[in-house]
Amino acid sequence: MRKYKSFIFFLFPILAFNQSLKGITREVDVSFSNHSALLSAQERFPEVNLGISAKVKLVKSSYNILYSKLNGINLELDFFEPKTRSTNQLPGIILIHGGGWRSGDRSQHHQMAIELATQGFVVFTPQYRLSTHALFPAAILDVKYFIQWVKENASSFGLNPNKLALIGYSAGGQMAAFIGATIDHPSYQNIEQKSSENTSVQAVVDIDGILAFLHPDSGEGDDSRRTSAATYYFGYSKEENPELWQEAGALNHVSADAPPFLFINSSVERMHAGREDFRKILNEHNIHSEVYTFPEAPHVFPLIDKWFEATCILIVDFLTQELK
Repeated sequence: MRKYKSFIFFLFPILAFNQSLKGITREVDVSFSNHSALLSAQERFPEVNLGISAKVKLVKSSYNILYSKLNGINLELDFFEPKTRSTNQLPGIILIHGGGWRSGDRSQHHQMAIELATQGFVVFTPQYRLSTHALFPAAILDVKYFIQWVKENASSFGLNPNKLALIGYSAGGQMAAFIGATIDHPSYQNIEQKSSENTSVQAVVDIDGILAFLHPDSGEGDDSRRTSAATYYFGYSKEENPELWQEAGALNHVSADAPPFLFINSSVERMHAGREDFRKILNEHNIHSEVYTFPEAPHVFPLIDKWFEATCILIVDFLTQELK
């Protein structure tokens, strides 16, 4: 078991000084949506549209299920499963949306959830607290607690709690990688929500999520024109608190305890920050990892029809190998 430095003692005293709360607006940030993603993609590929699954009739779905309530915020999930099941215990997927830790919502990946459910998985799209309502590590704690909650309620969803994968896109990919790398980190446990379950997962799929905030390849933290998404996420710029920015990178935690990883990437180099360094550590511990990069694809590729189906196929092939 990896021995972690005591993040409790070196982070939270720092957080008590000069942390900016200006980003906590308590309002919904709609700057990133499937529609905005489509408009962005159409600037280079005018023929594209949003990715839509044609298999919706093969899936049963449930929406707006409450799993937690924190500081007056209801955290909900949506659930997808195949209508025809071969077993009462299917492998599970938790699908984390992107949006710069500040925008986006769980409905953005419903089409992917439908597609994956038809391949014999039960799929969850959970809500988590964005930086409009709470700063790092709140979003991490929410998803970690959700993993525990799902395991506690596995029988209700027909889930095998020992076959669980995290998939995240963009900021969600960064979170998925971080959670996969900090399974037993004592500072990332939700003290407001007690659970006897652990937060381990058996596979992680990181779709264009960075592995390190402070890295030669990273473009995070440029506040020259406006406050960056990462600065809002932390409440500090990288100059004000580089220790915190380092701590929040999955690269600084990956160890022999990490699960297998699949990285699916766009052509945007800065979205790969830390990936090869991360994989080098996985290789040192004989942990399986794979990489696929879509040439010329924009960052929003998993939401767009030109890349949607191929992305789902890569995920299914990898998770079938790791979970089934």
